[in-house]
Amino acid sequence: MNAVFVCFVVVVVGLVVLAVKLVQVWRAPDDLPLRTVIAAIVAIFLANIVNLPAARSTLDGIEVGIAKLSVNLVTLVCAYLVMAFFLYSLRGYAALSRTRRERIVLSIACCVVTGAWLLAPKQIRQDPAALTNSFEIHGRIFLLAAMAYMGYAMIRSLSLVREYTRQAISTHVRRGMWIVHASLYLLLLGVALKVVVLFLQTGSVSVTSPTLVIPNHGYLYSVGFGIMLFTVGLGYASISGMILSVPVWIRHRDQARRLDFLWRAVCEDGHANGAPALLSEPRRGFGLPHVHRTRYARVMEIREGIINLAPFYDQQAAEAAEAEADRRQLSGAERDRYVQASLIVHAVQAKGTTPTVERANLAAFEGGVDLDSDAEWLAAVSVHVQELMDTPVPGSSQAGKP
Repeated sequence: MNAVFVCFVVVVVGLVVLAVKLVQVWRAPDDLPLRTVIAAIVAIFLANIVNLPAARSTLDGIEVGIAKLSVNLVTLVCAYLVMAFFLYSLRGYAALSRTRRERIVLSIACCVVTGAWLLAPKQIRQDPAALTNSFEIHGRIFLLAAMAYMGYAMIRSLSLVREYTRQAISTHVRRGMWIVHASLYLLLLGVALKVVVLFLQTGSVSVTSPTLVIPNHGYLYSVGFGIMLFTVGLGYASISGMILSVPVWIRHRDQARRLDFLWRAVCEDGHANGAPALLSEPRRGFGLPHVHRTRYARVMEIREGIINLAPFYDQQAAEAAEAEADRRQLSGAERDRYVQASLIVHAVQAKGTTPTVERANLAAFEGGVDLDSDAEWLAAVSVHVQELMDTPVPGSSQAGKP
């Protein structure tokens, strides 16, 4: 397998996943699992960047072998971050004490690896994992410490990822986690093969012997494919969810646009008739409104505005609206929405006058059973309101604009 190709694929996929996760963490800066998985992606990204020939030669120009040391240390940190991600996802803030203990184990492993590298001769430092170098005691300690921690982290992560997959609600997340699950098995296989190579080297086996070369190649392929598969699984779980949410985003944007006329009709100065404007200014990112937040704000404030117009809902106007709905041969939910729209328009036009004596029954102001259905209901009412604002309203001689 071409190591440069593997690094290139991982870097490209990692950049896409990182961009997605950065947007998500911008929206939820206190999300511990999200922050941890971003750190893991950055670690994978850095390890593969350092493995590219140009970066490796630059670092080795500072000190021979520092590129290999950096890759191994970043890989250990990445293994910890993957484990921490699943711990935070499953246990929340209760996992903080456990991750602190895990950081101690990580620190010990990093200290042993760094110490072995510093004490090793220069020719060993250049590539401690090479078959010709791992016969030497410092190279062997370097590899055993790294492989021991990697094996521990992979075994721990495997148990956590199984639990996480069982609890995942989204199908695409479960599929992504099964890919991650397979990648962890591949990485664990690579660790096991490298440990076998190290034990075989304690004997008098030649470096060129197939007994060493075959498991060593198996180690390289397992780790290479494992890293690629892990990145793909993480990317699938992240990006497929965003792709599947595009139709929902389009539907919410359409509802928010249709709700806008009704919102402006029943609200004043960006909020519902003097009520506090808690959600009227959705947080903006990159100059664009947050569609889901805007839609939610519109629905909540429209409902509050409709309630605040209660003194001006007139029974005679309601009867006139019902008669007009019958004349138009409207029925069912469409008839109810038309009557609601007529009463709202009449009430908006009557604001500032004496409240009506004979009020219409507020129970008639039905809607959806949840946010989605209520948003669609009010969006349909908004269409009728816009139509009636441009024509005389039944029960009133006025017509106006919001």
